[in-house]
Amino acid sequence: MSDSSNMKRLDKPDLFYGDRKETRVWLLRMELHFKYHEEDMDDSDKPAYAACYMRGDAFEWVKPYVEE
Repeated sequence: MSDSSNMKRLDKPDLFYGDRKETRVWLLRMELHFKYHEEDMDDSDKPAYAACYMRGDAFEWVKPYVEE
């Protein structure tokens, strides 16, 4: 088993623009990212973190929740 400090960090998640055909894949990739970084991030941080990777229509949808 390799030491986690020697493991390559995951790339940042892809940006999501709201294409419904891409939603499921993007969400799965975010879940994998969260799982890999589970020691670095609380569940309460995940929505805001995911919102940072949303653009266009996707960000317009999430914006009211971010502004709360």
